Amino acid sequence: MSDEKQIYVDLDDVLSETGRAFVAVLERDFGRTVDFEDMESFDLGASFNLSHKELAAFFVAAHRDEVLSGLDPMAGAVDVLNDWAMAGYEISIVTGRPPSTEAASRRWLDRHQVPHHSLTFVDKYSRDIHPGAGVEEKTAPVSLETLAQRQFSFAVEDSMDMARFMAGTVGVEVSLIDRPWNRKSARVEGVSRCVNWQEVRALFP
Repeated sequence: MSDEKQIYVDLDDVLSETGRAFVAVLERDFGRTVDFEDMESFDLGASFNLSHKELAAFFVAAHRDEVLSGLDPMAGAVDVLNDWAMAGYEISIVTGRPPSTEAASRRWLDRHQVPHHSLTFVDKYSRDIHPGAGVEEKTAPVSLETLAQRQFSFAVEDSMDMARFMAGTVGVEVSLIDRPWNRKSARVEGVSRCVNWQEVRALFP
């Protein structure tokens, strides 16, 4: 199938309720309480008031298999992906998670019967904190430059930086899932904010 029949779908906070789970990890493992709606920065160090050392420890804790396997799916997401797949589109799931989470990520997708044709790990944010440090990674993340060589029919993201990249560099219409950390972002041409997956479906029926 040609690239034009692919739909880019981010994983965390697009398909899974990752932010809410991270809030729970913060309280359980670090004794700090932050309301999900107060996560106004995509930088978790800023949102959770963590030092660099604490942030590194948090990423390790938050990417444990038991945390990732327990994530709730976003309401309505699987139904919409099934509709797209039945219409002949390939669902390309793209994530900025460390590749060390590949097995857990694939198990989650299978468990929740998320239709997809591929799972791609992308070096989205060039973070200097690597949760998988010391873990042999069989899958190397691809660069943004490599991602930009692919063509998509549509994209769904929660990161405004990635939405801007997809709309501006890749040249695809993007649905931005409304999250606290992207609400203060300036409007970007080609990026439409959607409160839920019903609105995403309406944007790309």
